[in-house]
Amino acid sequence: MPPLSPFTRRRIQKLSQTNSVWEGGRCSMPTSQDDERDYILWIDSNQGYVRSVDMVTVDSGYEAVARSLLKAIEHPQGPAEPSRPHRIVVNDRELQFFLRGVLQELEIDVAYRAKLPWVDEIFDYLLSNSGPSSSLPTVYHEQLCQMALALWHQAPWYRLSEQELLAVELNLWDTDTLYVSILGMADVDYGLLLYRSLDSLLEFRERVLSCDRTEEPMSPQALQQVFLTQDCFFLNYTVERPGQPEPDDYEFGSIHPLEGMRHDLDEAEAVTLIVVLDALQRFFHKASEPLNVLEPLKKQLQIPNPIPEASPEQCSVTVMSLPDVSTDLMAETEDMLVGEEILADPVLHDDLVPDGALILLTKLSLEQLTQLRSSQTHPKIYRQLLSKGQARSSDAAWPVVIIQTSRPKAKALVTRIQSLGGVKAMCFNPGHDPFNQLTFQLGIWQTGNGTFHLFHEYDISDHYHHQALSKWNQQQVKSQGWCAIMIAAGVTGQNRGNPQPKDMMAFLEVRFCDPTVLNLAPLVLNYL
Repeated sequence: MPPLSPFTRRRIQKLSQTNSVWEGGRCSMPTSQDDERDYILWIDSNQGYVRSVDMVTVDSGYEAVARSLLKAIEHPQGPAEPSRPHRIVVNDRELQFFLRGVLQELEIDVAYRAKLPWVDEIFDYLLSNSGPSSSLPTVYHEQLCQMALALWHQAPWYRLSEQELLAVELNLWDTDTLYVSILGMADVDYGLLLYRSLDSLLEFRERVLSCDRTEEPMSPQALQQVFLTQDCFFLNYTVERPGQPEPDDYEFGSIHPLEGMRHDLDEAEAVTLIVVLDALQRFFHKASEPLNVLEPLKKQLQIPNPIPEASPEQCSVTVMSLPDVSTDLMAETEDMLVGEEILADPVLHDDLVPDGALILLTKLSLEQLTQLRSSQTHPKIYRQLLSKGQARSSDAAWPVVIIQTSRPKAKALVTRIQSLGGVKAMCFNPGHDPFNQLTFQLGIWQTGNGTFHLFHEYDISDHYHHQALSKWNQQQVKSQGWCAIMIAAGVTGQNRGNPQPKDMMAFLEVRFCDPTVLNLAPLVLNYL
């Protein structure tokens, strides 16, 4: 694993260091599923706190343990505060040497001990209490998968959106009616949510819409709490690639506000789902094309009872549309999407400046500006010149952004800028990474077609970046907001960092703006 980035290293070094000794370990848990998982645990042995626990795939390397440790340091769970330990102890020699390399310069000692009292005790407890994940008879699991596959072949997500609901009236096994929302119209997350009450569906939807309306993004923990307010069964199809004829696997389960999410269904829940899925796949098989659930529809079906020798042998099931509710939900969604289009933040593209380019903030004297503007001095470069009366009113030097890259990449960049209508404005806009608690100044160009393009991120906690931005801004005040962009070749030669006339590929005169003039608010990094 490469060493920590300077940003992360400085961030962790700012945390207080305690005298605590932490134990860390990894344990494989027995499971009946194919996707076996390991647990990674970090415990403060002085305080008795579990600082982090993570579940990873068995083929995850030591990098996963390092990530878990960084989370324990910066974002511990429970009452623990972010801090650096004096020492960590692990029970794996190779892991010890690996973490020593990762944690260099953080003043954290990494020791080895064959037995870790805290970690071993917790893992022993987990192992002793781990048993079969479900007591569901195999015959019911097989029937569930058969019905799920039959419904998959009907592809209901291509016929109904998640707002177009169906009600399945059963009146068996303590279940009256399930309200079905189908996921997958966008070819993402195929599945069904089967709510035990219409109120639960509508209340959950309102909570989700309320989250979307808030200006501040919700934390993952808050979103999880909203997710767990549902009262429903669920079926998810595991699909590795779009368009495959059958899913790779099925995920069945239940969500309840008091129980949380679980995957182990009891017999009554399993047979309920078997009958409902069978009814749905028959309904879609017989339904007309196109299927319009905004009109009243009602279909009575006789479904075999999956319980052997049980009464009744046939279950009478009614599948019906909910026109009024579906119409309201679709109208509500359309209003929200229109509002999002009006209020949406501009898209910031980050693929304009080539990888490996050297980006310099400096200034150009009046003499240099005159030479660059002259077609006699630089006959072959691309120029974007503003009107003389507009851009020549200042006698001060101009601040300039120099993009120095290889000659082929410089040519491609110039061609791309020309295709976008040139660069008409530039600004530095605040940006924030809430997960890593970092604040940046984002260098942004607005091209002639109105799109925004990131050319560089400047970490304001870095002395060099802070000083360069300060000098650049002072110079743009003197130049009355006029600045330039210069694209040059020679990034790998002796002229790296100091491009010469033969390296010049493009010169653009640009207006420097406050971000608010471009309708840009401070940007927050989202992890998708």
